[in-house]
Amino acid sequence: MGDIKYYSHISIVLFLSFLLNVAVIVLLNINYFAGHLARAMSFQKVFLVELFFWAALGATVACSLFVADDKEANELEACKKKPDPKVLRYPDAVNVQLYIQRIITSGILGVIGAFFLFAGFGYFDIQSDVLTRKHRISLVLTCFIIGLYQRNFLTTLAKWSRKLFEKSH
Repeated sequence: MGDIKYYSHISIVLFLSFLLNVAVIVLLNINYFAGHLARAMSFQKVFLVELFFWAALGATVACSLFVADDKEANELEACKKKPDPKVLRYPDAVNVQLYIQRIITSGILGVIGAFFLFAGFGYFDIQSDVLTRKHRISLVLTCFIIGLYQRNFLTTLAKWSRKLFEKSH
């Protein structure tokens, strides 16, 4: 059932994810880089790319916390004379891939969440092409939180869809 060595693989994935996410976020907030990208795309599209990385950063933080707790629980269980195999479960190669998948999925879900907020802005006649600093901060925080709490966001979407489909019948 897995191997303790995969904690180092997961740690490397999380470290590289953290570096990549922070580097992209910083670059996208430097006028020189953002200006070049805005010429190729619009500022809104550049901002959506940034929101992807904010959500991915949130997921990286959540994964880091989870893997630290998981490793500690396994270390404590391994110290027992008769470790419980239901508790002592080391990660494997699939777990490493699942961490990568969760980070990327959170980035995508962050952008989806941003679209929901953009739709809400439209409802309140706020122009999405002229976002104030407060609007941008609320979108960034929302995407970061979606990355942190991906499962809760998906649960909320499931509840909304059930309500939507129940009312349509």
